[in-house]
Amino acid sequence: MENPPSHGDQPAGVEPQKIIDALERLRDRPPPTDPSGGGCVVAIVAIITMVLMPFIGRAFDLNGGAMLGLGIGLGLTALLGGLFGIFGGGFVRGSIAGDAGDAIDELIREWPDGDETKMLEAAIRILDGSSVSTGPVTVETFNAAEVAVRLGPALAYVLGIERFLLERNEIYPVFTVGRG
Repeated sequence: MENPPSHGDQPAGVEPQKIIDALERLRDRPPPTDPSGGGCVVAIVAIITMVLMPFIGRAFDLNGGAMLGLGIGLGLTALLGGLFGIFGGGFVRGSIAGDAGDAIDELIREWPDGDETKMLEAAIRILDGSSVSTGPVTVETFNAAEVAVRLGPALAYVLGIERFLLERNEIYPVFTVGRG
């Protein structure tokens, strides 16, 4: 790939302060909701309640059918809560991946003569949303090689912004890995 156009110390022809401001605006947005913590709490409460079922049954004078129904309900609640606890981070990944996908489409639409602010914000959303960490692992939200092809000539613009943000340790490498 060719290097992005150089304009003095301005990456991709964009003032560095505009890049920093756009990144700060992006990061100031509320994060996507992660239901995994709530799922864990629900599962724990359901399991504790299941353990206490004999006492609850006596205290409320519940018959065998009611106890069975309560047990099944609590068991399903514990199961679903546990699943949300384990897989709930997928909702966050999906949200961030969707936003990055929208940003890719927006940059392609706007490039090269579109609104400069929209192009800058789209490029930053692509770079910042390229991966997500919802726990012990970090996962990519898109295939960088495929997106590089889709971006076509707009890739040089994104690379300039990426290099600037990498120098400031603001993001992880997305498209520059293995590039000169």
